[in-house]
Amino acid sequence: MPPVLIRLLILAKVLIFVAGAADEPVVTATFGLWPLGSFRVAGLPGPVGFEPWQLLTDGFLHANLLHLGFNLSGLHISGREVLQAAGVAHFAHLGGMVGGWLVLRRRMPGPLQERPAGCRRAPASRIFLPGKTRAQPREIFMDQTTRRHANVVNIAELKAGGFEKGGRFALASKPLGKATGARGIGCSYYEVPPGRTAFPNHYHCANEESIYVLEGTGTLRIGTDEVPVAPGDYATFPVGPAHTHQLLNTGDGPLRYLCFSTMLLTEVVGYPDSKKIGAFGYATTGESMTRIMVREESGVDYYDREL
Repeated sequence: MPPVLIRLLILAKVLIFVAGAADEPVVTATFGLWPLGSFRVAGLPGPVGFEPWQLLTDGFLHANLLHLGFNLSGLHISGREVLQAAGVAHFAHLGGMVGGWLVLRRRMPGPLQERPAGCRRAPASRIFLPGKTRAQPREIFMDQTTRRHANVVNIAELKAGGFEKGGRFALASKPLGKATGARGIGCSYYEVPPGRTAFPNHYHCANEESIYVLEGTGTLRIGTDEVPVAPGDYATFPVGPAHTHQLLNTGDGPLRYLCFSTMLLTEVVGYPDSKKIGAFGYATTGESMTRIMVREESGVDYYDREL
């Protein structure tokens, strides 16, 4: 019979495989090295979000049942001999050395550096919002030396930002256009939890917007109408007060969508529900130069304080 340590390793591999089948992104992000992706440009070299145990547990991840079966067979047949020859401490060190070699190999240029897109372990559709009690997958970061191209990015390669305001507003987002050097057409990925909306009802005076629903259901306020939306729906919001818009998540799960927009650098936005007006000016680099938000009734005469 295999030693207790070997039996425990076999049990751990099976349990992690079963857990991965239920929620692969979380398990991979917790135990695997690949979601760490690349290395920091500044500071000590090392994977972003690296955890020491991943040197050992990365080997616990398997692509399918056949892969798991071969691995368990090898561990059952030869694990006892390796353990007896090396001892428990050296057996663990051996696993760590293998994990360390994987880290160094992935840092070096070569076939392993550019993993085929179909083999990514972190699906693009899985982003967890702030406030969730569920474990969050670590994001993949890539510097310009590991990106495939400056104008190409995978959604899983970007860090998610987000916020919550009161009980109505919450979102997680990823700036796809900004990450790929967009200058004329912007695009961002948004995820909104049930019962929330990302932004107040508003209209634009300069930039035209549109959305494409990826997942979930919601209600789109557009002008004076309310329209149910579902995956595959696309909507355009021309400029002007007649095209006020707000997308609410009225479903039971997350609402995920893409938002597109022209990128004019000066903009005035109206908020009819709260009767506010916002004026914004941006530099060509995207940095905010002017931003003011006022109530409609606070307007003054054009020559106020000028005479």
